[in-house]
Amino acid sequence: MADVLIDAESAHAFDEAQARTLECIAVRDEAPGVKTFRLRDPHPDGVRLFAPGQAMLLALNIDGVRHDRMFSIASSPVERDVIELTIKAQAHGVVTRWLHERCAPGMRIDARYPLGRFTLDPSNATPLALV
Repeated sequence: MADVLIDAESAHAFDEAQARTLECIAVRDEAPGVKTFRLRDPHPDGVRLFAPGQAMLLALNIDGVRHDRMFSIASSPVERDVIELTIKAQAHGVVTRWLHERCAPGMRIDARYPLGRFTLDPSNATPLALV
């Protein structure tokens, strides 16, 4: 089992993490306390290549204090125009509450992505059960 994950980790040719400033283009309610933030990467290259399972680090300045938080990328890597983060607001979470209460289309957010190497090779047909 571990061999499959380790082999898959080295098989992907996704982009190296890079700092970017993203623009929020939409916020969608998914369920009580859960929102999807649709982000556009205005860089001429567009959205960085990423693999399912990777994450993004957001760097937010809230009341003069920098907060770095990691969130899983929820969108498909096939969609090259935008990237989505689906985030649940945490009762005591400074960043998640700020995103839910303040983030709106037109706002810019500093990010670093793609991050994480726990990904699977989609071309590997070996059955896999994750527990």
